[in-house]
Amino acid sequence: GKPTNDMFMLQLPQPHSSSAPSEWRTLVEWPSSIFCGDGPCARRDHSLALKPPSAFYIFGGSDASGAYLNDLHVFDMDEATWS
Repeated sequence: GKPTNDMFMLQLPQPHSSSAPSEWRTLVEWPSSIFCGDGPCARRDHSLALKPPSAFYIFGGSDASGAYLNDLHVFDMDEATWS
């Protein structure tokens, strides 16, 4: 498939609340001002690992030209920051 830099987030309702049901949202729906740092470029065939409770890692993959990527990006969910 075509490499993208789409990112999806699952919003879960708070425990013991009558809030709306869970829903998937793309990060592009959120104002870019709430995130800091540069996220990964468009890619495919990459790895993503969750580091509970509040971070995930994106590693490698390939870009639109098919070149292999050897980079690591970390997103801190508490701080809403890429590094």
